[in-house]
Amino acid sequence: MNIKEVEALEVYTPKQVSEMLDITSPTLRKYCSLISTEHGSEYFRRSDTNARLYTPEDLKLLKRIKTLKKSPSVTLENAVSIALKEFRKETDVATITPIETSARYALSTNTQVLQTLLDVVQKQSDDIAALVATNQQLHEDVQSLVSVNEKLSADMQGLLASLRGALNEPATDQAETKPKTSLFKRFFG
Repeated sequence: MNIKEVEALEVYTPKQVSEMLDITSPTLRKYCSLISTEHGSEYFRRSDTNARLYTPEDLKLLKRIKTLKKSPSVTLENAVSIALKEFRKETDVATITPIETSARYALSTNTQVLQTLLDVVQKQSDDIAALVATNQQLHEDVQSLVSVNEKLSADMQGLLASLRGALNEPATDQAETKPKTSLFKRFFG
């Protein structure tokens, strides 16, 4: 496009647009980059020096994006997408409020949120199934340990009974069975 053709149109420089929208130049570049990405090709006209030039329609689009962005439920990317769709349909943007737009856009966003929640619920369900299986295995291990403990307890009771019986039996050793005599009887008979 020739600069003379551009001069015939009413156009604004990036600095002028930044001042009109009360945004910084980097913010304007970010908006323009997202618009071009969403559009699929360069959306804005360029001068011979490759600077972007903005028409009054471009200014309306940027103002709409800024308005949509003020809504807490609309991201910058969503605001760009919504504004471009509105301008493609030549919708009167003054009649659509950010709240109405975010409500419309919420339907498509809700599908993504629901899918994410479904994925989370599925993962939690899988985790719960794994925990139930682990719990069942631990229960079986505890039952096995209880059985082993009961058997050991019975064996210990048997050993204790055997030891008590051995301690209560009289000694059968000959040296211990002799009656004790006093020292006087040993010496004087």
